[in-house]
Amino acid sequence: MSPTAVVTGEPGAGKTTLIRRFLESNKSRVVAASRFRAVPGSGDWTETTLPANPSGDARVPRCDELREYEAAGADLVSTVSYDTDQMDLESVLVRVAREGRWDEWIVEADTPGHGRCHCTVCVGRPLPAGVPLTRLEKRVVAHMDLSDYLGLRIDEPSEEDLQETGPPDDGASGEGEDEGPKPGEECIELTEEQADRLKVLLRDGIPVSAEEPVLHDGYAGMTAAEVIVINIRDEAERNLAEETRRHILGLYRDWNLRFRVRLASHVTRPGVYIANLQDPTDAGTHAAIAQIKRKMRQR
Repeated sequence: MSPTAVVTGEPGAGKTTLIRRFLESNKSRVVAASRFRAVPGSGDWTETTLPANPSGDARVPRCDELREYEAAGADLVSTVSYDTDQMDLESVLVRVAREGRWDEWIVEADTPGHGRCHCTVCVGRPLPAGVPLTRLEKRVVAHMDLSDYLGLRIDEPSEEDLQETGPPDDGASGEGEDEGPKPGEECIELTEEQADRLKVLLRDGIPVSAEEPVLHDGYAGMTAAEVIVINIRDEAERNLAEETRRHILGLYRDWNLRFRVRLASHVTRPGVYIANLQDPTDAGTHAAIAQIKRKMRQR
C-alpha cells in the first residue's frame, strides 16, 4: 500500500481543511485524496470519483469535500461508502488500494484507522473550560454464561421466608398432594422477538456492564492517533487549546488510564499541535503537516 494517512474527527473539527493544507504543500508527488463514509447496513462498499453528483440529484450524495481536494491539488479524488456491519476501515483501505497508482494517499474517515495506515491523525476543537477529556460511562465489559447468571440470581431463602413457609421439605410427599405440572403439560410461550433474544443470550451470554472511562466525543479518534491537531479559529481560543493539550499529554502519561480508554496507538506519546488551519501561513499547521509527512514516509 502507498504511504497512507487517515484523518478522523468530529464534523466541523477541521479534517477537510487539514487535508487541503496537506495537498497544497505537495508539489512533486502524485497524491490521492478520499472521503470514507461509514454506512451501517448498506451491504457492501462503493467507490465514486469526480464528477460527484453533477446533476444535483437528491438521491446521490454530494461530495463537496472532493471538489475542495481537487482544487487544492489532489491528482485523484474519490468517495468510498462501506458497511461497518460487514467490514472495518482497514479492510476497505486494502481493497481500494489494490488499484492505486499514487505516491501518497490521504483519507478523511468517520472512524479511527490503524495497523494498515502509515499515519493516523485526529483533529479536534479546544475543549470548553472545565470539560474533561475523559468521562465515566457504563458499557459492556464482559459476557457471563446464562447458566452461571441464573445460578447467581437464585438466592437462598431468608429467615423471614422460612418462618412464613416452614422448614424446607425433606423430600416426602403427602397423600394426594399436588405434584405440579409434568414436563410437557405446561410451557412459557414467547413471542418471536423474545425467542430471538433468548437465542442470543444462550449463544453470547449475559452482558455485564461497568462504569469505564471513555474519551470525549470530540477526541474519540485519539484511540489510534499518532498526530493530534487542536484546531483553533482565533487567538482567543489558544488558552483553551493549551489546556486541552495538557489533558491529552497527561492521559498518555497515565498508563492505567490510557489502557482503560483503549488507546491503540503504538506511540508512547503522539505529536500534539495547536494550529489555526484556516490560516495557510500558521506555524502550527506547517509543523503538524511536516510531522504527518515524516510518519508517512519513514515506513
